[in-house]
Amino acid sequence: MAEQTAQQLPVMEVKPSSDDFEFKEWELVEDVGPAPTEFKLELAKFLQDGESCVVGETMLARAKEMDDLAGQRHAERIMREPQNIPVEWRAHVLVFAGTVRLRPDGHRRVLYLHWYGDRWCSYWRWLEGGFGSCCRVVRLGK
Repeated sequence: MAEQTAQQLPVMEVKPSSDDFEFKEWELVEDVGPAPTEFKLELAKFLQDGESCVVGETMLARAKEMDDLAGQRHAERIMREPQNIPVEWRAHVLVFAGTVRLRPDGHRRVLYLHWYGDRWCSYWRWLEGGFGSCCRVVRLGK
């Protein structure tokens, strides 16, 4: 089966929510700021031709070149209504590279969502690890 590009995958529209919250356990290093009242999200590739995996810092650098990154607050909002996340996105790990946090052990991490068979789960992945071909950077759509 041919892999879908960001243009072929559906865009997700997110409606207003008033119950966003702060994550305070780890130091906030970088953040795109609060999510707008309504927004659209799309997925983007970060791997170059011939690559199957890159370390997180490389992924993050490439993601920053894309602009309009989604971050933690965008992920929190869509996790409030996970049934609205496009079914096609389940094939991908959704990386929210707009927010970077530093754990007390010194590891920088980004938030990602992963479809775990019957539900979406959120995790903080360390940037020293690998990000492979199933991962997609989440961006604000047009």
